[in-house]
Amino acid sequence: MSSPRPVVPGESSIEWEAHRRAIVDDLAPEGPVETALAERVALGFWRLRRVPAYEEAAIAERQRLPMASARLLPSPLDIDKVIRYEAHLTRQLGHALHELEAMRAERRGRPTPLLRVDTLSPTEALAPIVAPTS
Repeated sequence: MSSPRPVVPGESSIEWEAHRRAIVDDLAPEGPVETALAERVALGFWRLRRVPAYEEAAIAERQRLPMASARLLPSPLDIDKVIRYEAHLTRQLGHALHELEAMRAERRGRPTPLLRVDTLSPTEALAPIVAPTS
């Protein structure tokens, strides 16, 4: 099974390779498993760069609509895609970073965290911050 092609039309293979190399070098993996995790991190960050580009393109496609309010945001279906895709990529990226961190800790003889707990529920994480009124 081959890995997904990281570069899509409109992206540069040279930029991808420089990005991949910079991330992997920064993470300084040791061994093939850590290297694979570091490359997953690089791929996650690369793919996350597409989210704003998709959102921008979705808004650009709506500029012919007569209502100004309809031109400001992507359609509800596109907004849903943006939110879901970004959340999916963020979870994958967090998982790869967590695994890499655990492997490093184990290699250094430190306890490895088996579980990372997010203290915010999904609705709390998305809710706007509002100052309490008295």
